[in-house]
Amino acid sequence: MFSKKFGKSLLRSTWQLDQPGLPAVTVQERSAALAVFRRVWGLLPWVGDLPFIWKYHFDFVDADGRNVGSFEKTTRFRDHYHVRIGDDRLDRRLVLAQAVALDALQSR
Repeated sequence: MFSKKFGKSLLRSTWQLDQPGLPAVTVQERSAALAVFRRVWGLLPWVGDLPFIWKYHFDFVDADGRNVGSFEKTTRFRDHYHVRIGDDRLDRRLVLAQAVALDALQSR
């Protein structure tokens, strides 16, 4: 299961992956500065209607603070991503579902 952490997402989008038998994995935008800029971009009249061309990335971090995966946008105008799973215990289907959600639900 994955869920959005709305309180933590005010400045930087944050999600949580929960998988039976494993501690929760936090999925968070890598760059706080880019996250804030993206929010300001969306508020600007006329400018906010233009596509956001900067690449964004998310890191998957376990309860011990280790990076266990990543989601990286590889192109500016097309929806191409590189998803890395660095912990074999993570269910690939869950990580890929999260990747689809990041593309669809983050409105990018």
